[in-house]
Formats: sequence, structure tokens, C-alpha cells
Amino acid sequence: MIAKTQSRAGNKEFGFQYPAQFDSFKANVEEFLNNGGKYIAVGGGASLATKTLGLTDDDIVVAGYSSNGIAKVDYSGEGVTGGYGEDDLGFVYRPVWYENTDNDEVSATFDDNSDFFVAGHWKNNSEAQGKAVIVKEQDKDVTMIGLEAGFRDHTDYLFRLLSNSIFEK
Repeated sequence: MIAKTQSRAGNKEFGFQYPAQFDSFKANVEEFLNNGGKYIAVGGGASLATKTLGLTDDDIVVAGYSSNGIAKVDYSGEGVTGGYGEDDLGFVYRPVWYENTDNDEVSATFDDNSDFFVAGHWKNNSEAQGKAVIVKEQDKDVTMIGLEAGFRDHTDYLFRLLSNSIFEK
């Protein structure tokens, strides 16, 4: 998790020693993007980090860690979601969706039907029905993917989302 400092002992070695390190890291990421770099966030932690870095104004909604399964997803079929269709599938683990996405390109949403969650376990999944699950900022090359596109080898069907995100112009 990206935070200005890490207060938990177990996370100290993975965090910033002091807030100025965070500020320097944030400036480096912004410079990278301004020079044509791509920023791709996959999953809850990465999406929350995107918000912490100020790279999105979207609201990131994250379900519980014990939630996972297969959901119906409506992909646009272009760009990041090239090769996928409107009535397709995705895998979620600690599901993530995005709200207040008016200034984003929404590439995929959870299906807008009450039966969008096909298999697995996810309490209160109706909150995500019809919500954006893959978005790209319009003013910078920042993509957030709420599906677990690279989770072990369970999701090889979704690996194309990762490669499309990297190679999309």
C-alpha cells in the first residue's frame, strides 16, 4: 500500500521512511507519465495507490478480502478490452469497482443484471451491479483494472487485458 509512511512494523521495509520520500516518488511517477509513460493498476491495492498518488479522482470501492469468483462483464471490445465481448466473463478476488467516472473512458462494467455474479462467494455483490470495472483517465495514460487479470494461472483468459493495456496506443 502506498502511504506517506508505514506505521505497521511488518510493512516498514516496504514503505517510505518519511513523507519526503513519498513526495519524491509521486513526482517521479508524474514525470514518467508526462514523458509518455503508462501507469496500469490491477486490483484493489494498486487502485487505492493510484488514488493516493493523485492520478485519479474516481471513487475506488473495494469489497472484502474473502470475496472472489466469476462475474459477467460487459467489455467495450476496443483498446484495453480488445478481443472481449459485451456478454463476457471476468474473475474477481477482493472485487474492485469505480464510481464517479464521468471524466474517464469506461472500457468495462459489471453486467447490469442481478445475476451478474456467476459463481464464488461475494457478500453484498449487488452494490457492484452495472458499475465500471476497467477505466482509463482521459487526460493521462492511467488505466485501472478492477478484475484480477493476472491472478496465478486461474485467469489466463484475462491475460490479454494486461497485454492490451501495455501495448495500446
